[in-house]
Amino acid sequence: MPGMIRTSRVQRAALGGPVSQSDTTTYPGDGGVATASFNGGLDDDSAFAVGGDIVLPAGFLADDTAPDTVEEGDIGAARMTLSRVLRASPGNDTGVPVTYAAGAVAATTPRMTLASNDPAVTALEILDDWDESDRCKVNPIAGQAGVQGGSGVVTALTQRVVLATDVTPETQGDAAHDAAVSGNPFLGGIEARTSDGTPVGNGDAARAMGDTLGKQVLLQGSTHDLHVDGRAVFTTDAAADIIGTAGAGRRIVVTAVLVTNAHATVGTKVEIRDGTTVKIQGFAAAAGGRFSHSAGGTPLFISTANTAVTARCVTTGSDVDVNISGYTIGN
Repeated sequence: MPGMIRTSRVQRAALGGPVSQSDTTTYPGDGGVATASFNGGLDDDSAFAVGGDIVLPAGFLADDTAPDTVEEGDIGAARMTLSRVLRASPGNDTGVPVTYAAGAVAATTPRMTLASNDPAVTALEILDDWDESDRCKVNPIAGQAGVQGGSGVVTALTQRVVLATDVTPETQGDAAHDAAVSGNPFLGGIEARTSDGTPVGNGDAARAMGDTLGKQVLLQGSTHDLHVDGRAVFTTDAAADIIGTAGAGRRIVVTAVLVTNAHATVGTKVEIRDGTTVKIQGFAAAAGGRFSHSAGGTPLFISTANTAVTARCVTTGSDVDVNISGYTIGN
């Protein structure tokens, strides 16, 4: 019975007759009529019309085991995997898939090769030449390669700090006078004073103090201008001031006491007092008896603020001299 024979241009040419993109020609066949129909195909190097020319579906050969090779100039079927994925080998005509992720360079591993005249090649060669004796050099100064380590005299390769000509070098501590201590205060000299400065709070930083000749005040706690002393003679048991009051807010630091008795027959106890409070008491015998106290500048006692240092003989009728030395403070 009649049928349709779908064939290619090559087959149509063999059968004879004109060839076109879409054509049906009837030929005699056994027991009926054979019809050859061609639907698709373009001449070599001809233009393709989108939406007009016909596209034919294509199939590929599934062969993962031993693909057959073709001869030069032959037509061959393209290969696909068993899962119908077209085999493509970028840069490799063996058909072996390329590898992915990290790994050593191999025939199937993609890599990048720089041109021999690429500047990066020279840079990499320099990096490769660095070793313990020739480390990476940074030239902060034009024309100077590397810097010297350790101490030494100033040279072109020795790092140093140079201040601008309009900068005055200054060194100061972490805290100002009378400020809360936030570090280790530093002051190269001492402050010369003829009077006490303003008292600072407990734990605050304070300047070292000295006299106008630069002599630092140690132990004694004051400059010579704040030194005080007094003397009184006692023949009765009445009290008397030896060092008068120092003023509001100021106290007297007693550092030395000397008591002598010149009476030929009457000895007596003698009180050294902070106002009326007895701080030191000793006995001065008749005919030159005495006692003394001195702690090398360390306070024997410190009076109450704005209070006189006084003395009193317990026994009347003696002839006692009392001498007291010290200095005043403002706290």
